[in-house]
Amino acid sequence: MTPDELTEMPTSSTVFIQQLGRGLRRSPGKAVLIVLDFVGQHRADFNLAGRFHAMTGLSRRRLKSDLDVGFPSLPGASRIVLDEVSREEVLQSIKMAVNANTKNALAKDLSSLGEVPKLAEFLDETNHDLDDVYRTDRSWTTIVTVATGQPEPEGEEKKLLKKLQRLRTVDDLDRIREYARVAEAILAGDALTRDDLWASMLVDYLVPSQTTPDFAHTVTELAAFPRLFEELIQLMEAATRNVHHVPLPLDGNLADLPLRSHASYSREELLSALDWRGKDGRPRESREGVAWSEAHQTDIFFINLHKDEAIFSPSTRYRDVPVSPTLFDWESQSGTSQLSKTGRRYLSQREIGTDVLLAVRNSPKDDVTTAPFMLLGNADYVSHSGERPIKIRWQLRRPMPADVLVQASVLGI
Repeated sequence: MTPDELTEMPTSSTVFIQQLGRGLRRSPGKAVLIVLDFVGQHRADFNLAGRFHAMTGLSRRRLKSDLDVGFPSLPGASRIVLDEVSREEVLQSIKMAVNANTKNALAKDLSSLGEVPKLAEFLDETNHDLDDVYRTDRSWTTIVTVATGQPEPEGEEKKLLKKLQRLRTVDDLDRIREYARVAEAILAGDALTRDDLWASMLVDYLVPSQTTPDFAHTVTELAAFPRLFEELIQLMEAATRNVHHVPLPLDGNLADLPLRSHASYSREELLSALDWRGKDGRPRESREGVAWSEAHQTDIFFINLHKDEAIFSPSTRYRDVPVSPTLFDWESQSGTSQLSKTGRRYLSQREIGTDVLLAVRNSPKDDVTTAPFMLLGNADYVSHSGERPIKIRWQLRRPMPADVLVQASVLGI
């Protein structure tokens, strides 16, 4: 914005946006726009945390840590610089937003609506979101019981309801529809088998440590908790607001799996879909960043783009970054050599015809619990260099979403 365009700050938000847009126009010799905002006209209880989340896309957890250092994870050379007083206001607003979303506060909001609505209707009426409802101490069923004076869930039911926290991020219509169908089938007492891949994936997620490999027995045990599946149906209805990308089936031999590229999954869901099981047929657990599915001849890589020094040791802070919308540089585990069985499989992927899947997330935790992975989809070997770890360039068959590329480019550096 040129000096003659610097006028008194307009009170109209429309005019302000127009002037900001004028300043953002490209022109020869202009490399940067600096916006100085000396006036913040808002009520003391205004949710500044929500505004900064909308501007930056950062979770409340990341907002607090980034405030003091000028939001270094913003794209390009963008920075938000706050004076000490403003920074303290934003921090207080974040704390107030958390305090306003306690279990009892949400129950009070629910009581004010009269007749208990469905979860999606509650969110619309109260301007809450799924992150507010699903916390360590509660689920939607918990809030309803507190608001209506019923006993809160306990024991095994409480543990199972807690698992719904990580299903609040489901963001593809196929899984929303199929998980609701499976929940309805369990409530109706219908028979389900492992051949129903959607049912298998959901049940494996809910009960990762199954007492028996008998799938029908596990389903019968789950059916003893009808409130779990009643809530799951409502959660899937509310989860339609999560759909921001266009999920598509995977390619080739993996096309029939209940997985979609550009959708977000828990690690357990991804492993279940790839038949990651023990010899007895029960689901196996894995905390490693790689997994090889013998059943589907597929390697899947679980990639944390932002590797916090407090969580990752120097030997596990691999440099995993996108080069373009379709090229991704990835480092193998530190002990993998080119001549090892695993290394040869990676480097000969095209020749031997195995599949490779990339799944990424910004960091291990989100605002509520363990963060999901976005499945970028099938990838193919391009080139490699180095040893222990091997640096491999993969080509995605489907370009990653633009917003994920921006986040990955910034956080991965």
